[in-house]
Amino acid sequence: MQSNQLSFDRNGYRGIIDEAKQRGYSIVPFRHALRSPSPAMILRHDIDISLGHAVELAELETTQGVQSTYFVMLTCDYYNALSGVGRANLRRIVELGHEIGLHWDSSLYPTDPTRGAAIFRREVEILSDAIGEEVVSASQHIPTDTPIFDAENQIPNEAYSKVFRDRFRYVSDSSMRWREHTPLDLFNMGVDVHFLAHPVWWVGYGTTSADRQRAAIELRGAELRQANEKFIDYMANFVRERDKFDRIFREMKGWN
Repeated sequence: MQSNQLSFDRNGYRGIIDEAKQRGYSIVPFRHALRSPSPAMILRHDIDISLGHAVELAELETTQGVQSTYFVMLTCDYYNALSGVGRANLRRIVELGHEIGLHWDSSLYPTDPTRGAAIFRREVEILSDAIGEEVVSASQHIPTDTPIFDAENQIPNEAYSKVFRDRFRYVSDSSMRWREHTPLDLFNMGVDVHFLAHPVWWVGYGTTSADRQRAAIELRGAELRQANEKFIDYMANFVRERDKFDRIFREMKGWN
């Protein structure tokens, strides 16, 4: 497979995984990266827009027989990782054998580093509770355009820390545009690779990155409308049965 044949779709993604395997690369999440012999590729995903697309990619990777790390935001404008649906998506990813890490946004942290560190640790605790296992890896959201916050001493695996930079060559699919190299170029060099792949670019809908972002938001809107209709039906039934529910509540509280 040549770099000029690399397409941003499911087939293109499968091609990267297959090529890595054929070159003898072990494909690992962050929690296993430093213990993996060379050549190795850290496979990582920052979830900026859609948990649904993350689940799709996690399921695709499972059919490929590989595990990766999914970095999830607790402060995202586009999804709620702590809602019932959000938690179900996270647990599905964990069930498939992948790692969940924290994707944190330093632009929302206070400038006081002590307070920032406390908030960071609390986010790690909340996400750990949500998935039912300890979160040991984290990545910063848009690190080139958000305030610097040193998280290396706050968590075992910080994606941009020196220990990973020294060993692994970083490559990202940001906005469906490669920088100097693609993952295939790095395989040709025989170096250890740190590959950041955003699910929306590989399993989303549309031609351009803007198209895929808009499609993901429209899909989220449809999901919210469906959830809203379900809640409207629930509340209508609740009103019809209000006397019964009031009686149950009073009995539960021991009120006369």
